[in-house]
Amino acid sequence: METQFKNFFNNYLKTRFPLPSQPETKLLQKALLYTLKAPSSLFRPKVAWTVAQCLGHPPQDIFPWATAIELIHGASLIHDDLPCMDNSPQRRGKSSNHLVFGEDMALLAGSCLFVEAFSLLTFPIFKERNQEMLELLVRRAGFYGMMGGQAMDIRGKSLSQSFLLKLFELKTGSLILASVEGPALLWNCTKRELKALQKYGHFLGQAYQAADDLTDKSFSKPELHKKKTLLKKLTQESINSLRILKFPTQPLAELSLLNEYRALKKPKKS
Repeated sequence: METQFKNFFNNYLKTRFPLPSQPETKLLQKALLYTLKAPSSLFRPKVAWTVAQCLGHPPQDIFPWATAIELIHGASLIHDDLPCMDNSPQRRGKSSNHLVFGEDMALLAGSCLFVEAFSLLTFPIFKERNQEMLELLVRRAGFYGMMGGQAMDIRGKSLSQSFLLKLFELKTGSLILASVEGPALLWNCTKRELKALQKYGHFLGQAYQAADDLTDKSFSKPELHKKKTLLKKLTQESINSLRILKFPTQPLAELSLLNEYRALKKPKKS
């Protein structure tokens, strides 16, 4: 499935961003593709197509939605690394976008990807649900979702667990939640099913950021134990949310466990 998605994704990029004639626009195109074609776990698309599969639909049908989310995610990474934000020199093992193409072009590239993501909602699969899908994507990516979380991240002062969980929920969790909600909305899940899937996406999103923190940062032993305990709790909460559902959910539970494993696995001995 990952290969199929990559083929769809790369074909979309090729047709949507053909080689322009203007040298300045060529540079913008290179900046876009530099981030979008970097090695990625594709976690958000995996969530979307796994939900589609569990609902009994061809996972390929949700590829446009998954691509839209991946574009927005790519945009957020470019902006996160800017000097005015996290001022990070590296992303996915490569120099950050702004160090390669300049802050001006990185800013444009990120902004462009935010706008371009919504072009995916013109695909025929969304025809009957276009307005609802549009509203969902705006809510999860904008003020009430990811961007609100980014504001908390760059200006937040609190280190309380409640603040961090809200930060996790918005900055990282919102797009993961959208990955769950998109297929559920598109294929008319019942209110009960949608609520359970939203709960799953909520806890999975928080768990994903908790795992990222464990992977990327160093902690004292007491703090490390606290972080691992939180990750395990969030993972279990996400799995518990699936229990009321009547359709197969094991693939979704496995995604939760795989996310936990990437943070808790012991390094190999040399």
